[in-house]
Parts: sequence; C-alpha cells; structure tokens
Amino acid sequence: MAKLYFKVGSDVDKVIQLRQEIAKLKQELMSMDVNKAPAAAKALETQIGSASQEMRGLVSTAAQAGATME
Repeated sequence: MAKLYFKVGSDVDKVIQLRQEIAKLKQELMSMDVNKAPAAAKALETQIGSASQEMRGLVSTAAQAGATME
C-alpha cells in the first residue's frame, strides 16, 4: 500500500507542476504577437498541447488509483 500511495503522491506533484507550466505557456502565448512570430506561437501551442495531454493522463491514473484504494 505504501508504494501505491507514493506513486499517487508523486503524480499529484507532477500534475501541479504541469498546471503551472501550462499557465505560464498560455500567458507567454497571450503576450506575444502571433502575426510577427507564427513559428514561435505554433511551438508554444505544441508545448501546451503535450503538457495538457500528459496532465490528463496523470489525472486519469491518479483517479483510477483513488478508485482502487476505495
């Protein structure tokens, strides 16, 4: 049981870190002029997408672990 708890705890920390990273990337994207740097904007959108996908996977895994523990 302790191993399962540690895994879920580390996933929660990663989710928090990813949420902060996504917020930072979105803020950076909002502050830049997309017309002047479309390649940079596309790169930021790609980073936001991959971070969001990773976060959704971790949230899903944590939810499944929580349901298993109940």
